[in-house]
Amino acid sequence: MSDRPPLAVIGYAYRAPGVGRKGLWEFLEEGKSAWSRIPSDRFNQDAYHHPNAEKPGFISSQGAHFLPDDIYAFDPSFFKISAEEAGAMDPQHRTLLECAFEAAENAGLTLSDLRGSNAGVFTGAVESEYGVATMEDMPTASKYMALGLAQTMFANRLSYSLGLTGPSVTLDAACASSSYALHLACQNVLAGECSTAFVGGAKLLNGPTQWSGLDSMGCVRYIQTPIWQKMAILG
Repeated sequence: MSDRPPLAVIGYAYRAPGVGRKGLWEFLEEGKSAWSRIPSDRFNQDAYHHPNAEKPGFISSQGAHFLPDDIYAFDPSFFKISAEEAGAMDPQHRTLLECAFEAAENAGLTLSDLRGSNAGVFTGAVESEYGVATMEDMPTASKYMALGLAQTMFANRLSYSLGLTGPSVTLDAACASSSYALHLACQNVLAGECSTAFVGGAKLLNGPTQWSGLDSMGCVRYIQTPIWQKMAILG
């Protein structure tokens, strides 16, 4: 038997296609699919569609599984962030920040419980599509852009907002980023580097650039049925 002390998940929050903030378990039990055409607030699907996935700059897939909520909706005043700074924040930062507060609430922790504690933050993140679009319009760029687009701010902004003093790390391991963040968080808690930890990840495809690249490499496929029903085909 291992003498390693047990670890526990004490709170959680999420955003998921088809259900948003709650109801994921029931959604999975019922075998539903959240597939839809690309929302108009992401980009013009018809302008980028072409049946040949290898044609540069185009997308052969007709849709995907999207969050039902407006990914740009955010209440900066709740987090004591100015409207200008919030506008320069990657929507992935905003979503992760919201989920962190909800996870703390789900765990029964108040902001006063957390502020000044040595809780750590470990997040998984990859390159930002929002950053690509923002840098294409430099004449209107905000002075907060450098912080708003920085990957390190996935974790650092959360630590700052909650007043946490533990390790604050953003990891990029492609599709394994969030899993690796969880592993590192467990190791840090077991080593006594922090008493508890926030672990999370976010990935939003809010533009055509990365989507086109993934599509041309064969990483995107037209699947409307629940993904677990296709595992034998997809490997």
